[in-house]
Amino acid sequence: MAGTCVSKFALAMICAVSSASPVSGQRLPNMIPRGADTLAFDAQRILVRPSLSLRSFVLAKINVPADGRRVAVRCSLGRERGGVAVCDAPGSQGDIENAAAAIAEHYRFQLDERMRDSESMLAIVIPEHITSADVRSSTSSAPFIPFSQLRFSRMAAADELGDLYPMGLGRRGLSARVRLDCEVLPNLNLFCLNPQVSGLEADDPALDSFQLAGLQASGFFLATPELANGQAAPGVRFRMTFQFEPPPYDQ
Repeated sequence: MAGTCVSKFALAMICAVSSASPVSGQRLPNMIPRGADTLAFDAQRILVRPSLSLRSFVLAKINVPADGRRVAVRCSLGRERGGVAVCDAPGSQGDIENAAAAIAEHYRFQLDERMRDSESMLAIVIPEHITSADVRSSTSSAPFIPFSQLRFSRMAAADELGDLYPMGLGRRGLSARVRLDCEVLPNLNLFCLNPQVSGLEADDPALDSFQLAGLQASGFFLATPELANGQAAPGVRFRMTFQFEPPPYDQ
């Protein structure tokens, strides 16, 4: 049963979004000037983290050592909302380092007035800890239920999901629809798999960016303990869909 995408003004999916995520494959070394105003990393300033689903999807494609790996990723920040704009390619460009950079590109930080008013580019070094525990799989074999049965106690504001449209792709006029297979976890967060993108050619390099955008969007949702019919929500599976449209200023 297909998921449903409704207007960003309704309590379900947010459809039209704009963003600061770099296009997959465009990460280069030393893109951020050494003279950038580098902020100290402070976990208390984190407003948005990479979603559980996104981390799992990125890391499932590589071999993660049993003891994990710590990678420092240098990224630039947007002044308006504090989202990561782009990350330098790590000095050692192995699979783990590139995966850490791809994950780091989905943080957003709280900025104070001094940071917003800085005349220099803003940068931050994000310490990513990559572990095999980040790679998950669905634990439920329940049949998929209609999205309309779900209730949510937390959803993202339109501007939060608006950060997810992959940066630069609007100039190509790209629209994409991303469908996810999701499960409600015991803590009522969502874990989503199998991002299916329609509206693009199968070999379009933008495919990965829209997959990550959809998976990151799922992290903003928190289900209520019960479905609309009174059934317990943990363990149920459903599909939901996000429609990504290019923002006018990015075209």
